[in-house]
Amino acid sequence: MGSNAKILSLEDTSIPSLLAELYKTNVLIGMHGSALIFSIFLPPKAGVIELFPYGVPPEHYTPYKTLTKLAGMDLQYASWRNHNRDKTITHPDWPRHLGGIAHLPHDIQEKVKGSSNVPLHKCCDNPFWLFRSYYHQIDSLSLHVKLS
Repeated sequence: MGSNAKILSLEDTSIPSLLAELYKTNVLIGMHGSALIFSIFLPPKAGVIELFPYGVPPEHYTPYKTLTKLAGMDLQYASWRNHNRDKTITHPDWPRHLGGIAHLPHDIQEKVKGSSNVPLHKCCDNPFWLFRSYYHQIDSLSLHVKLS
């Protein structure tokens, strides 16, 4: 049994084309964020794998896990978390709404940089959250997850 992977970008794919692709998708893999709402268009029994950046505990951010468990959705869910700080590039000098922390006092900047877990917070202007959310992964990742 072979499998195919397709990378879709919201910037380059029309909504009708995206929905047509999603309806034939067996497993949707995506970064934690608002685009995962499109999982509502997956066929029954499909899987959703939500990727979380370094320092962001999946158990604190469960809207898509909850979505997959709603009556009538019939989707499988798993999450993956980056545990390797060395494979993460952060952007402390970016604007604050994109995770930059240069506007903060130096001691707070150091605390944010040294954090390994984003603390519980209200959405969405927490500097720990923004700093860990707007990052780049250095290399490919290996997924070994069990859908539930």
